[in-house]
Amino acid sequence: MSDYLQRGERSQDGPAQGRRLSAREQEILKLIAEGNSSREIAEMLGLSVKTVHNHRTRLMTKLDIHRNTDLVKYAIRLGMVQVD
Repeated sequence: MSDYLQRGERSQDGPAQGRRLSAREQEILKLIAEGNSSREIAEMLGLSVKTVHNHRTRLMTKLDIHRNTDLVKYAIRLGMVQVD
């Protein structure tokens, strides 16, 4: 994983550059990256599981990311979560 973080899977000019995430999207992304399940996130935020899935789908579309693991890597690169 550290190799991925050092070389950066996306360049700074990649599709995610310039796309701002809403506060809710940032919150959902952080919780996903911390290893919480959709059900856990839904319970924490008082949302339905379907709403959490919809947020995840929008995040992936907006960031042009296609796997959950890549969402986590993205959050780590942004410093949203710390790697132990």
